[in-house]
Amino acid sequence: MMRLEEAVYAYLISQPAIHAKIGNRIFPLLLPQKSQFPAATYTLVSVERTPALQKDTGYVKATLQFSCHAKSYSEAVIVTHLLRIALQDFSGNMNGVLVGAVFVTSEMVDYEPKTDTYTAIIEFEFHFNEK
Repeated sequence: MMRLEEAVYAYLISQPAIHAKIGNRIFPLLLPQKSQFPAATYTLVSVERTPALQKDTGYVKATLQFSCHAKSYSEAVIVTHLLRIALQDFSGNMNGVLVGAVFVTSEMVDYEPKTDTYTAIIEFEFHFNEK
């Protein structure tokens, strides 16, 4: 079975609007040096598994955070908007991961003066079954 992060990455780069804006520039944790902008990174923030008395139920609640990096405020926010459109309220088979629901839990924007870049951050809570 594919990991949640792999399934989400494959799903996102297959979305025409996202691919048109950032191509395949969605990376785990950190941007590569000298990346083209806009680009995004993702981080697995938390994972909760729901146990039963005698075994794991397979139900998982996981939070993925996306940081969308760009040279302008508006470009960074546009990328988070595209991610929200693609993921919010998704349910179904996402590349082998059976997703019950996806919710946005937070959004924020920051500016990094050293690199003169904007970062728009959006977090999603995924509810899915591993079994």
